[in-house]
Amino acid sequence: MKTRICTTFEEAIEDFPDGASLMVFCWGVSGTPQNLLQALRNKGTQDLTLITHNVMPAFVGKTVLWDVVTPFMMADQVKKLITAWPGMSYLGMESPMERRIREGKTALELVSHGILAERIRAGGAGIGGFYSPVGIGTLVEQGKEKRLLDDGREYLLEKPLTADFGFIRAHRADKLGNLVYRGGGRGCNPVMATACRTVVAEVDEIVEVGELDPDAIITPGIYVDRLVRVPEAGLGSARNRKELLARFQAQGKKS
Repeated sequence: MKTRICTTFEEAIEDFPDGASLMVFCWGVSGTPQNLLQALRNKGTQDLTLITHNVMPAFVGKTVLWDVVTPFMMADQVKKLITAWPGMSYLGMESPMERRIREGKTALELVSHGILAERIRAGGAGIGGFYSPVGIGTLVEQGKEKRLLDDGREYLLEKPLTADFGFIRAHRADKLGNLVYRGGGRGCNPVMATACRTVVAEVDEIVEVGELDPDAIITPGIYVDRLVRVPEAGLGSARNRKELLARFQAQGKKS
């Protein structure tokens, strides 16, 4: 299917319904599709199943950057959460997501970072599941098939993960949807792009076909359904990152 280039983030998610599942990479400022997340938050879509590595605000050092949009800000829209890091209790406070989990408003499936990535990879590759020793003897094994294999060790059956929608943050794209990443954006965006039925990518630049170095393309356009360019001063843009850095440095001088 041909990749559609959208003019706004709202257009890119206009058919995102209540009750859908969303897969999104979040690791602070780098690699997080902030504009798509903000559009979905503003849309008010409810009863989401959210698959993400963490539900934390963005940090620089120990400073919280509250104006960086992450899944942390979407707690009241999530019915089920699949993650490795659901909150921020280590800071001595309870996050909105943790509160919803404790009150039974959001179901939690806790999984390690590595197993989460591998389950997503399995979903994208069409693999029916795999066995891993991670989590044996912990709460992670609850509800999972446990098997003693030939090496004498116990393993848990981990099932693949897929989603209705995937929000992807890349650096550059061509008009066919081929994606190039930069820095931390390589984290889990590429594997998530393979595991979602509708993939929407926000990028810094959209170029003509042939302008990208083929050796630099990580996600082929066949996986990408929609593209939208981040405005010059948009969330996560070069200008926005410079402003955040300057603000953080100014706060450091005052403290």
